[in-house]
Formats: sequence, structure tokens, C-alpha cells
Amino acid sequence: MSFDQPALFAASAEPAAASFTPEDFPFFHGAAAMAETGVIDPSWVSTLLPLDHTLRTLARRLSERSLTGEQILPEPRLMLRACSCPFSG
Repeated sequence: MSFDQPALFAASAEPAAASFTPEDFPFFHGAAAMAETGVIDPSWVSTLLPLDHTLRTLARRLSERSLTGEQILPEPRLMLRACSCPFSG
């Protein structure tokens, strides 16, 4: 069996990566806002609150990378999904 046959159809180009703004990342808005909107369980707020500045910086950097065409996974709304469960620490 030979695999050196011409393609039956032209393959489409890969879809362009999504571009995100910093505001698309829930953690850009801070721990309290994430708890209020149900992104994280409220028990995470005291743990994540000191990291608000770091998380905003991360959102800006990920946004910049997405604007250059880099694919960012998972989608921003899913990045902290583990924090939707109560904090047990």
C-alpha cells in the first residue's frame, strides 16, 4: 500500500489564534470580583488577594502574547477553574 497519493482536497489553513485583552482574564479583575461572579469559590479570596497585582500583570502578559498570534490555552475563563472548589488549606 502506498501513501504517496495526491490529496483529495486542499487542507484549510489553521484557524487564527484568539486574541484576548487583559480584561478577558477573570483574574485581571481581582480575587474579590472573581468570587462575586462565581469564577472562584469565596474561600479562595484571602489566599489570592495578596496576588492581585501579580495576576493583573499575568493577564497583561498573556494578552500581549495572544495579540502576537500565540495560542493561549486554556481559555481565560477556565484558567482558575480548580479554584471553583472550596479551598481546603
